[in-house]
Amino acid sequence: MTSDEAIEFQRNIKIKTTTNETYKFESLQKEDGKLYGIAESNSRTAIKLKDKIIKSDPNNKLVKILFPDDFIAEISHQDKTTFSKGTSVLDTMLLVGSIAILSFMLLLLL
Repeated sequence: MTSDEAIEFQRNIKIKTTTNETYKFESLQKEDGKLYGIAESNSRTAIKLKDKIIKSDPNNKLVKILFPDDFIAEISHQDKTTFSKGTSVLDTMLLVGSIAILSFMLLLLL
């Protein structure tokens, strides 16, 4: 997934760094050509990246974290409905539904 796709997706983004660490963000934003991650202020991500936080609002529970240019290796969804091999629940439901329909049609032919 590209950074632009992640910004458009607007929720639950996972970043894998060039040092092979993984961080979870609520969303990504791009301003003036720079990429930022939005995370909950008390999250593991915000705590580990506290030196990269550029904006923290005490009234808001979110922080804005600036990504250095060489920080990101991979961007993906942290969607819990996706299986490890990339098959989504929707794909699985479509497959099961198709099998059920084909089975029913086969029974009608017999």
